Amino acid sequence: MLEAIIVRRQEKEVLERQREKEERDGQFELEKIKLQTSFPETSESSERNTKYNCVELQNVLQRFDSRNDDISLYLVVFERQANRLKINKADWVTQLMPLLPSDVAQIIAREPEKELC
Repeated sequence: MLEAIIVRRQEKEVLERQREKEERDGQFELEKIKLQTSFPETSESSERNTKYNCVELQNVLQRFDSRNDDISLYLVVFERQANRLKINKADWVTQLMPLLPSDVAQIIAREPEKELC
């Protein structure tokens, strides 16, 4: 009889430890999810979004036509679209170059990098 009580008590302790472990694991997973949602995007995810946004920018904005378009107005539209797509300002020149005619792109390419920032 004493042995049966000891066995039951041991079984209860094992079950209690398992329950506590499961509870800790659940709390850990919950904290992990909270942290993942509270931190900004990872750099890999951010790079992927930037690449997608840059491609989308080329679809949203037509190429600049130096004969018919006003460059000031074009740059304002470019800036608005780049902001809307959350493209980093450091990438704006890189994204603008394919949208410009080659003669204008060559002029920009000749400028020192410091002046482009």
